[in-house]
Amino acid sequence: MLLELIKDKRVAIVGPSSFLNNKKMGILIDSYDIVIKLNKFEVLSPIDYGKKTDILFFTYVGGIPSILIKNYNIKLIVASGRPRNVLNRRINKIEESKKKYKVNHEFYPEEELSSYMKNFIFIHRPRKTLGFWIICLLFDKIDMMKELGIFGIDFCFNKYNPKYNKRNISKHHDMKLELSLFKEIYQKYKNKKIVIYDKKFLSYLHEQEQTP
Repeated sequence: MLLELIKDKRVAIVGPSSFLNNKKMGILIDSYDIVIKLNKFEVLSPIDYGKKTDILFFTYVGGIPSILIKNYNIKLIVASGRPRNVLNRRINKIEESKKKYKVNHEFYPEEELSSYMKNFIFIHRPRKTLGFWIICLLFDKIDMMKELGIFGIDFCFNKYNPKYNKRNISKHHDMKLELSLFKEIYQKYKNKKIVIYDKKFLSYLHEQEQTP
């Protein structure tokens, strides 16, 4: 269902970067056909981060999605992380979520990734953030979409929104590595379909790596 929802659509992915604070980009975000959000997105201001939420990617760490998601017309919840070997240990939470919210649920479709992208993800051993998993999938399927708008996904190029992560810490993840890896795949996949609204972040992504 996930790939069906994004096919031939203008898709926005919205993360918790503080870049969006006070930018009032919610109306722009909500203008996209399909809006993807992450984990506890509901704590973020709809004025800046948008109200619309069609697809929720959720890791099921510590519980199930907030009861507040009933205020959103969510079409699909995607259980994400390292899909099978981690999420199989959280299957009870996923089943609880299915019963409580009556929303379509799927596992992250690792099997749909190209061989290149699978190798790219797994050759680097540290656990990846949810945002990294989603970006890899969306870049891999960029030809399916009309446009991919990236809002608030920058792998700690900016700090987290404090409402989402007060201490600006991402446990068990190497954010410097993820930022470097994102830059690498962005330079491989970049085209007119991928739109990044943070101009400073975009400038960083277009910088060439300096040789020693």
